[in-house]
Amino acid sequence: PEAMAMRLSVQAGMGWIAPEVAGETLTSLSFPIGVAVSRTFDNGSSTVRPWVMPRVNVTRVSLAGASSSEVDFGASAGLSLTMNSGFGFHAAVDLLAANSSLWQGGAGIHYAIH
Repeated sequence: PEAMAMRLSVQAGMGWIAPEVAGETLTSLSFPIGVAVSRTFDNGSSTVRPWVMPRVNVTRVSLAGASSSEVDFGASAGLSLTMNSGFGFHAAVDLLAANSSLWQGGAGIHYAIH
């Protein structure tokens, strides 16, 4: 397969949850910030793009008037396969190295409009 140039991108996001805990609302805000490195391989009938992103994760938690903030490190990695038709699949894993390591994973399908 033909390899295209590596790409760097700065990415940031925000996550918010507010479940009820013992009659109080626990509010958690999460801000992941990282630099992603990816490379695209094209074999003529499909495109494969592996990527990796080391990151910093800033979390702010509030409960019953008390709040605290925490900065943790983590990493994400994934693989995307897209056919020339635009239909494709993707999968990723995520590690947050907080007090105890938290692993998460996901997979999905996508359609790219060219």
